[in-house]
Amino acid sequence: MKILYLVNMDPQNKTGLFNATHKRIKLNNNKVDSEKYCVNFYDGIVLKILKKILKKKIYQKEGEFFIYEDIKYRKLFLKNTLTKKVLEKLGLDFLVYLEVILRNKMKIREFDIVSAHWGHTQGSLAYYIKRFLGIPYTLTLHGSDIHTMPKQSMNLKKVILRNLEYADRTIFVSEYLKKEARDIGYCGDNFAIIYNGIDREKFYPVCSKKKSELRTNFGLQGYIVGYIGNLVEVKRVDKIPQIYKELNEITDEEFTFLIIGDGDLKQEMKQNFNKIDAKFLFTGKVAPQEVIDYLSVMDVLILPSRQEGLGSVLLEAQACGIPVVGSGNGGIPEVIIDKTCVIKDDQYFEEKFAEKISSILKNKYSVNLSNDWLNNFDWDRNSDKELNLYMDIINEK
Repeated sequence: MKILYLVNMDPQNKTGLFNATHKRIKLNNNKVDSEKYCVNFYDGIVLKILKKILKKKIYQKEGEFFIYEDIKYRKLFLKNTLTKKVLEKLGLDFLVYLEVILRNKMKIREFDIVSAHWGHTQGSLAYYIKRFLGIPYTLTLHGSDIHTMPKQSMNLKKVILRNLEYADRTIFVSEYLKKEARDIGYCGDNFAIIYNGIDREKFYPVCSKKKSELRTNFGLQGYIVGYIGNLVEVKRVDKIPQIYKELNEITDEEFTFLIIGDGDLKQEMKQNFNKIDAKFLFTGKVAPQEVIDYLSVMDVLILPSRQEGLGSVLLEAQACGIPVVGSGNGGIPEVIIDKTCVIKDDQYFEEKFAEKISSILKNKYSVNLSNDWLNNFDWDRNSDKELNLYMDIINEK
């Protein structure tokens, strides 16, 4: 069996989507023959000139590949032109993909199956490879490609639904994402639920001595309330300073908010923290091993997202014995062990979120991992399930 992976991975942003996709590929890398292509757009000359005038972001070719943990991801570039953009709006998006498929058809025909990660553009390229060359594909949906992108435009919604329905298997990383797909019109029975997992060799409870040493190294004192992720609106990080304020009003304990990640709302968050004289630390983006160390010093991890495909950071925190508090949105309730730590999204959200954090800090809450929970989020088990699914599809041909 030879697999062609089409992925949406930014090596400069090794966060949730990057790590989840990479881990799925890595676990089966030595079991099958495969090649991995990161699909990127670059702008044609006319589009570059227009974007420069309008002060819009210009996409260019940058490097031919990148390597992460000994796995090589080649870059596959699709040319963006004004003509193609207009045709795509008219529903004639095959012209965006036809050129690259025809140019590489001999190479593509070497593969038995395509594994596309992301509803569109990766899903659309896989769709047309099947249409033109007859190679089956799976489409793995990770989050925003279902709960956000289809709501941005009717045309994008139609394209993503087409890719879902035509896939030989549609893989959702949570029950919630399947429900969201149903809500936007997906009616197929070609789906599977395969959760992301936990790397138990990396994420486990550390002893109190190690935790104390890490706190000293990071210059942290008191209780640590942590957040790990992108600093963007969908994660509701704009409300984290308000959660701090609510917590500060109901507890006499010393605490610091530790924010790991980067994004558009970073400066706004800092300003709002400073307005309330908060104790906080922003680390920016950090290396994966540093993330593990920072996670280990936390007393509670929070994820107040407005939308969330699954919330892998919640899995990792609980595996480390760190209590978590999350919103009731997306796949978050599926991964939080203690359902009292799932906070309903209403007008009292920030207040109730702070109350739960306070309760955890006061009562020295501990995490109990059940066998059922561990089995649901076991990477080896779930990667075997995915590999067997590929083999079933190939045998059905």
